[in-house]
Amino acid sequence: MASTAFTSASVDKTIASDYSQLVQNQKAAIVFEIHQGLRDRGAQLEWLSQWPHEREVVLPPMSGLEVQSTRVDGVTLIISCNLAVNLKPATIEQIITQK
Repeated sequence: MASTAFTSASVDKTIASDYSQLVQNQKAAIVFEIHQGLRDRGAQLEWLSQWPHEREVVLPPMSGLEVQSTRVDGVTLIISCNLAVNLKPATIEQIITQK
C-alpha cells in the first residue's frame, strides 16, 4: 500500500484508537501500527502543531506500508506494518500521470 499524499499518524496509541472509534461510531475499527526504522521515518510535527498533545508524525507521499501481522483488540483490527519511505521521490507531474 502506498499513498500519493502525505499521511498523518500519531505516536500515541490512545490518540489513534480514539480517532478510529470516532470515525466508526463505536463499531469495528482499523488501526495501522507503523514501525519506523532509523532511515524510514516520518517528520514529527508536535513542536509546531496547534494540537501538540496528538504527537503527530507525517509520512511523505509514496511511502509504503508492508503488512507484517494482524491482531484483534476488542472491536479494533490492528495491522502491524513496516514503513518504507520512497528515497527517490517523483515530481508532482510524474505522480499525476501515474493516476
